[in-house]
Amino acid sequence: FYDLAIFVSEEAAYRCRKLTSESPILSLAIGDATFAAVEKIPACAAIRADAGDSDALLQLSHLQENKVRGKRIAVVGGIAPDKKEDQEPSQKLCAALRTRGAEVFGAIAYHRMSAPPNDEIAAMLADNTLRAAVAYSGETATNMLAMVASQSARLQRLPLFVIHPNIAAAAQKAGYCNVHIAPSAPDKMAQHIAAHLHPCN
Repeated sequence: FYDLAIFVSEEAAYRCRKLTSESPILSLAIGDATFAAVEKIPACAAIRADAGDSDALLQLSHLQENKVRGKRIAVVGGIAPDKKEDQEPSQKLCAALRTRGAEVFGAIAYHRMSAPPNDEIAAMLADNTLRAAVAYSGETATNMLAMVASQSARLQRLPLFVIHPNIAAAAQKAGYCNVHIAPSAPDKMAQHIAAHLHPCN
């Protein structure tokens, strides 16, 4: 039914892992982890989208107006627990694609949960064991503060590594004051963090 699928998270791809199709659907996957997961879906022909958010994704040649006008596109992702049922994943992306003439279907693959308190992480912050944190979305950065409410001020001062300027802006809005933009690939992210924490090595 779809001409194109866009997977906006690894979890969305995992939830669709058993889908099959006689004719695999061209599927854009944001980032390395999502791409690896989409590659395992029998119904999908995965293309790695080198983009950290919707703004960057919309710059790709596959999503320009002359390529998407009249096409049926599924945007596959999750929604937050406070979202209403009539909402869809990546609303900004869906709206932009509709403006470009595509017929867009917001496919909800999962509902995210609010993060519960985590006493173990709070204790690590209290005794200065935790040296850095990583957030792959602005929502993650906010949820981490809720997890360690009693130590949120300490968490806000830790180096926080993110993969895109928009996530950095959201984290700073949430009160983080030591935010760094790093590569999205896990190995490069780890190297970036190590270099920051141990600059002389």
